[in-house]
Amino acid sequence: MSMKKEISDLQAEVERLREHLGKAKGLNDTMWDTVVQRLVGQDKNGSVEDAEDGPRSKKRGRAT
Repeated sequence: MSMKKEISDLQAEVERLREHLGKAKGLNDTMWDTVVQRLVGQDKNGSVEDAEDGPRSKKRGRAT
């Protein structure tokens, strides 16, 4: 295989990997935004507003 062909193939692979990285970063950013929005939505009692289920309480430890 010629050196120019190898360089061309590697450049194409780098471009594909950059595209995949961009998609993965977008997905990661979306997940973190969702986590932050849910944490900000907590009220003082420790319940979380869930869009589908309504308020949800945290589990409590066992009383001893």
